[in-house]
Amino acid sequence: MENPSWHPATLASHVSQGRWICYPHLALLSGKLLEVAAGTCKRLMVQMPPRHGKSLLVNYFCAWYLGNFPDKRVILASYESDIAASWGRQARQILEEYGPELFDITIQSDSHAAHRWDIANHPGGMITGGCRSALTGRGFHIGVIDDPIKDDLQAASPTFRQRTWDWYLSTFSTRMQRDGAIILIQTRWHEDDLSGRLLRAQEEGGDQWDVVKLPALAEENESIGMWTRAEGEALCPELIPQEMLESTRDRLGAYWWATLYQQRPFPKGGGVFKVEGVEVVDALPPHCLLCRGWDLAASVDGKRTAGVLLAKSASGEFFVVDSVTGKWLPGERDQVIKATATRDGSQVAIKIEQEGGSGGIAQVHSLVRNLAGFSVEGIRATGSKEVRASPFAAQVNVGNVKLVKGDWNSDLISELESFPTGEYSDQVDALSMAFNYLADRRVGGLPFYLAGMNRLVGEDDWRTDDMFETVERKRNAHWSTDFPG
Repeated sequence: MENPSWHPATLASHVSQGRWICYPHLALLSGKLLEVAAGTCKRLMVQMPPRHGKSLLVNYFCAWYLGNFPDKRVILASYESDIAASWGRQARQILEEYGPELFDITIQSDSHAAHRWDIANHPGGMITGGCRSALTGRGFHIGVIDDPIKDDLQAASPTFRQRTWDWYLSTFSTRMQRDGAIILIQTRWHEDDLSGRLLRAQEEGGDQWDVVKLPALAEENESIGMWTRAEGEALCPELIPQEMLESTRDRLGAYWWATLYQQRPFPKGGGVFKVEGVEVVDALPPHCLLCRGWDLAASVDGKRTAGVLLAKSASGEFFVVDSVTGKWLPGERDQVIKATATRDGSQVAIKIEQEGGSGGIAQVHSLVRNLAGFSVEGIRATGSKEVRASPFAAQVNVGNVKLVKGDWNSDLISELESFPTGEYSDQVDALSMAFNYLADRRVGGLPFYLAGMNRLVGEDDWRTDDMFETVERKRNAHWSTDFPG
């Protein structure tokens, strides 16, 4: 029989008297935890659905790690202090009972608190606390964050997500000792949760994470080290069989299934917008009507400003031509809108969402004055975002909307996929305004299009355009004689 001290999984099986089973996905996780203990993995992020044993294994790992390295320190944080303390109590009890036999260590006699205890005759020990708590005391060699979000109310709160991020930066990560490691193990709740922010920071040159993402049902053939799974296969049929997962999917709906169980915090083609069939084209067809909608933000915090250019073709198809997004102060924002209007040209209608009250009216009036020479109108938003977006979504979902190729395409697709629960909805709001303007307008034929373009480039009055035949009218002539037959 293997020595229980050799591996977190063997310790878990020994301590539980065989009740804990090392299923294949837990063997994969155990191997990654060993890489952390060996110092070859400094940042480990594990994304798994609920009720698949991730938290229990990580806690066995904490006891195993301190048993093998009694001079090291561990900090474990969870969404509530009491939950974290219960894991700390369990790890202490394991070492109290099995530490002398397996690791030749004991727990310090005055370490009675579940949330803070030390190893006798060694500087090592464990501290637990709630995410966003102070975590006073010494630092850590291994820091574990286990499920930092409790429920959908916390996940939906921008303030709560920001507090969690600030706590991670200013409190948790600053307690890491030299050559320390961080383990973040969670079920995803939101695209802007702690995992989401850390992955965005990684793209911008921040800490690089070893990410193990294990959806409840495989969305493609998977291969991670020795771990393999076929598309559609359940993560652990022995714990939660496929038919039970499919029943859960039907009950939860697209968004929560994708977020909690598939570790994709937005529904892939299953939300308001079904974007999997949206075509990307190289250019617009000729003679389209165009409108740019603007959804405004008043500051650089939180919400973005977005201006999206939409076109309607003579055949009734819609094309998203361009998108401008950013976080600007009001003065900077107005300059961006003016520069964008100049680039678009005066033939493009401009619709700006108008907030309620005198402030919203004054804001739009100021922009209209700044956009002299352009067709500008403030639009008062009524109804929910979902209601306003519904007509445009209907066109997207039947394949009547295309994108003109641009570096903004992926950002817009992501927003459409995550709407209405995503971090941003500004481009959708802007598109809804532009669509509502264009939907009932008829696109003229080629002669009228060319006449309009001639006027835009400074040609003479349309009445002198060659494409319109001049009709000579005599005094007292009747209209019927002008158009015989």
